[in-house]
Amino acid sequence: MRKYTRQLLNLGVVIALVLMTGSPLAAWSAPNHYRVPQDASGDVRGPTIAIQLSAEDYRAAPALSPYYLVDYGSFVWLEIPATQLSRLETSGLSYQRGETTIGSYNFKFDPLDGEPILPAHLQQESSATEPGLYLIQFIGPITDHWLADASQSGIKLLQYYAHNAYLAWGTGAQLERLDGKNYVRWSGVFQPAYKFNPNLNSLKGRIENVAITFYNDGNIERTLDAFTGMGGEVIQAFPAQPDKAFYTAIVALEADRLAEAARLSTVWAMDYASPNPGLDDESGDQISVGNYTGTLPFVGYRNWLIPHGVDGTGVVFADVDTGLDTNTSATAHLDIRGRIAAFVDYTGGSTTTDTDGHGTHTAGIIAGNGALGITDTNGFLYGLGMAPNTQLVVQNALLGSAWPPTGGWQRLSKDTVLNGAVGSNNSWYTGVSGAQGYSAAARTHDLMVRDANFDTTSVAEPIIMVFSAGNSGSGASTITEPKEAKNLISVGASENYRPDNPLGSGCGASSNIENIV
Repeated sequence: MRKYTRQLLNLGVVIALVLMTGSPLAAWSAPNHYRVPQDASGDVRGPTIAIQLSAEDYRAAPALSPYYLVDYGSFVWLEIPATQLSRLETSGLSYQRGETTIGSYNFKFDPLDGEPILPAHLQQESSATEPGLYLIQFIGPITDHWLADASQSGIKLLQYYAHNAYLAWGTGAQLERLDGKNYVRWSGVFQPAYKFNPNLNSLKGRIENVAITFYNDGNIERTLDAFTGMGGEVIQAFPAQPDKAFYTAIVALEADRLAEAARLSTVWAMDYASPNPGLDDESGDQISVGNYTGTLPFVGYRNWLIPHGVDGTGVVFADVDTGLDTNTSATAHLDIRGRIAAFVDYTGGSTTTDTDGHGTHTAGIIAGNGALGITDTNGFLYGLGMAPNTQLVVQNALLGSAWPPTGGWQRLSKDTVLNGAVGSNNSWYTGVSGAQGYSAAARTHDLMVRDANFDTTSVAEPIIMVFSAGNSGSGASTITEPKEAKNLISVGASENYRPDNPLGSGCGASSNIENIV
């Protein structure tokens, strides 16, 4: 591996590795890493900066001494001594600073500065013969040629990491051969410490449940058996992406065995997974489409819909929630009656209606037609949704007996597309409190948007997934899991004119909180 050998400077930092019962991470505090950069020969060199210049500006640039330089045709990427940046600044040429850090959960480091200082039980050495997970960083924005050439070494490139890096599966010997390539900036072990979501830090005792995402090395049972051998209970396991290269296991596990699980060569990510979901909560319609004078909306949303032709006619959309007061019930809600395209039950038949009310509320936001004719004091219809002719696929997943649903998160998107819906509304979160960052659950939802049914290997079925941003706002780091995924449409609420509903909660993903059904 291209991992420069050096002693990191302590600089007076004392690291207390006091073993504490319960959490493998709470016992230590990761300090800043300190720059002792070296070149390939082992000579110490000063700080470096990556920059991007147009090809024209590079030709006009003052003399530079780059450690790395890649000409991409339309632009040039180079890494230069930091002391030479002033030459560019005084030249007046336009340039962009490039990133050379790698991030994983709460770690972010430039590997040529040195990796974070880790306790012994959360780090591993490379094995020449036994395969494991590694990080490979390239010298600039990655080209198809580099990827193809790297694959020839026997290394399996699994997924991109910012910046200009890949998670890879292979042996230390294969990494050593790859390090000889001139496009490799650095490679190193994907350390056990990098696998922990900080949401596990404070947990002690038996954790119900841990989501452990692991690489499919051809024998997933061996990994699952290893969790069982640690005293864990594997509740379920399911593919984490369509090609099944990764699986997620939901495991009940003692907190003091987490580090042991992280040291398994196949394990990639570990997150807390709540066993229970969390719920997020005709003037709102008018505000959404801009029909207001000054700050006051006016009656007439249906009149606006007719000429615009966006009332949901011919559209099937799913509502993943607590179900619906169904049109098969004697007390079916008139605002939705007759427009349920399918009802997907996750309760094993214990209920075919909404026993909570949350799902009926969100279904009304989407497709309520105001058939009850109830208005507020200003004449605005209650129960008139944004697209009142929409057909609904009702998925009562939040009332199911298992969470995540049996079959994993992708069970939700699979049921959506199998019943003909083009997308889904999701006014819920995974149940884990607080912002979780780009967790394994967020990653899986990104893949679900691109390919909703993991069981079909020859075709991708993209869908729209709309999520409420959550009820934890409005401060920083309050968006709930999995809404930090890149491909979801996460919608926040805003205060607006609602004289008859001053206590609106804002949990509907469309933020149309006046459509109470």
